[in-house]
Amino acid sequence: MIDDILPGAVTFDGEVAPWNDWGYGGREDNSLFKHLENNLLSRFPHVKGTFFIAAKSFDSLKLQTGYFLRFRKENDFFKRFLKDVASYFDVGFHGIYHGKFLDINKPTFRNNWLQEFEYLSIQDISWLKEEILKFENEFEIKMTGGKYPGYKKNQDSEKILETLGFKWWCSSSKMINKKSPENHHTYFGAKNNILDLPTNLNGNVFNYKIFPNSMKGQIKFFKTKWERYKTERYIHYLYTNRIPITVQEHFQNQHIDGRRISPNLYDDGYSLDKIFSLLRGSDIWYANCSELSQYLESYDQSEIIHNNEGQYLLSYHGTWEKPLLSIRSKSPFILDLSSGEQITGLFRNGFWIYNRLLPGKYKEVSSTY
Repeated sequence: MIDDILPGAVTFDGEVAPWNDWGYGGREDNSLFKHLENNLLSRFPHVKGTFFIAAKSFDSLKLQTGYFLRFRKENDFFKRFLKDVASYFDVGFHGIYHGKFLDINKPTFRNNWLQEFEYLSIQDISWLKEEILKFENEFEIKMTGGKYPGYKKNQDSEKILETLGFKWWCSSSKMINKKSPENHHTYFGAKNNILDLPTNLNGNVFNYKIFPNSMKGQIKFFKTKWERYKTERYIHYLYTNRIPITVQEHFQNQHIDGRRISPNLYDDGYSLDKIFSLLRGSDIWYANCSELSQYLESYDQSEIIHNNEGQYLLSYHGTWEKPLLSIRSKSPFILDLSSGEQITGLFRNGFWIYNRLLPGKYKEVSSTY
């Protein structure tokens, strides 16, 4: 889950580098994404994720902050970038403007910023639909879900999402970094059909810290070691209980006044490496938020009815056009009784696995026809 990527940068001297890039550099040399590829994705090429994007960036703002606010106005550059990285990341909705300053003459995020879903109302739905469609058409993407900026909302927010037709959403971070019933996905909305995807892990949890050589420093050192040990156990808890492991990060790494944002991809390189190293070799399916949400919803909204002849009927009653399912069987082959096609499974952990199986009537068979 990577928030706040946009074709901009905040730099003191006008030069764009990985530590101040918000997406201005795209996939070019000396960009943050190239830094991510070279230092993380090259080691863990199976990692996937979702960029959460506000449809309109701060490119129209002319603020006096002591920093250069650089933005690319040509949408083709950012469009090419999103296409280039689509195998890693899809796109989720993160508002139109993300939010607004309470006082534009004081451009700081400290107590001077209102998140967008704190002030959007039912009356904004038509405008939101228009802006979202415009953004999707411009960048040739489809956003099936998203996240509240700052995880902030108001009494109209859920109704807005339901009317806009989103299928999944990240609405809260209350469960982050701790065992909680909210680690599991839930649903909300009048029809209870929007999947609420949990945010379970902060990307900076293993950041390295330097402590003074003193008794107080030693106490802090051992306390940090204990916290990191608990985090390792927490990740093990999520994995063994088959709970989605979702990692919260920011692409944007500093505010417009130069203050560092935490977490962020550049500063959290060691921590992210530690997280994915702990998971390396585990039986894990890496997916973006849309794929993960579709799979979870498909599992919840599907049914298998068996009969005594080794046949079964697979049905799906959810909101996606088609389900995203994996079926486990003891048979190496199944026969699609509608088309007559015989499907070969993949053997894993003592069972045969059938991925992306569609609703229909099937029969388990033990040998080829």
